[in-house]
Amino acid sequence: MDIANPKDAAATDVCSLLSARAATELGLSPEGERKSSLIDESDPDSCYWQDPGDRATKSRFRVFEGRSIQSYYENPGEFQDFKKLTISGYPAARANKGDPVSAGSCNVYLATQQNQLVATSAHVSVEDTGKVDPCAKAKKALKLSVSSWPAAE
Repeated sequence: MDIANPKDAAATDVCSLLSARAATELGLSPEGERKSSLIDESDPDSCYWQDPGDRATKSRFRVFEGRSIQSYYENPGEFQDFKKLTISGYPAARANKGDPVSAGSCNVYLATQQNQLVATSAHVSVEDTGKVDPCAKAKKALKLSVSSWPAAE
């Protein structure tokens, strides 16, 4: 699948993928916190931005090299919640094992190039779980940030 205007999200620090202004607009602290995976050491580092008043409300970004959006498009049955999306002109997918609204979290994957994805997850507060769609927050985080990522060489 061809990606118009490819980006190289791996060319920048994962914590610079969401600008301070975009994080603030999402109601999150302007600075993200980089963390390594505790489950799988081969997973890329993530960056988390949290709501200063409610640490359960947060967004996370990760960059996956060597992974194509096609792998999600070809296997929608692996997810209870799956939807092909286009975000700011880039192919994307909402792909979750459970219902995002009742779980209070949502994963969205955006193709920055043919074999690179940016994964974002959004988590809403306990009070908002079941009432607020976390997928809208995940999509908004990507919309607010993808234009600032470096262009692919």
